[in-house]
Amino acid sequence: MAKKPALQFSIPEDERVEAPVSTPAVVAEPDEKEAPKVPSYRIGRKNLSVWIDQKAFNQFKALVAEKGMTMQEYMVKMLNEEFSRNGRPQIAK
Repeated sequence: MAKKPALQFSIPEDERVEAPVSTPAVVAEPDEKEAPKVPSYRIGRKNLSVWIDQKAFNQFKALVAEKGMTMQEYMVKMLNEEFSRNGRPQIAK
C-alpha cells in the first residue's frame, strides 16, 4: 500500500532536485567521504520523535487537522506553551 503525500508540506523550490535523464554511474573512491546534504529548512534544527500507538496518532492527527494546523506547527505551539508553564522563554520555532 502506497503512502499518501503530505498535504501541508512541500520542499522549498531551491531544494528540489530534478532526476537526471540518463547519466553514467559515478563510483566514488573508497576513501572519499561526501558529507550528507542538509536541506536549508533543517539547518540548526534537531529532530524530536515519539512512538505512540495508532489510535492515539490518528486522534492527534484529526485534532491538529480540525485546528487547521500541521503537526509541526502544533507541536511547536505545544512545546512553547509547556516552556511558558514552567517559567522558561518560548523559544521553539
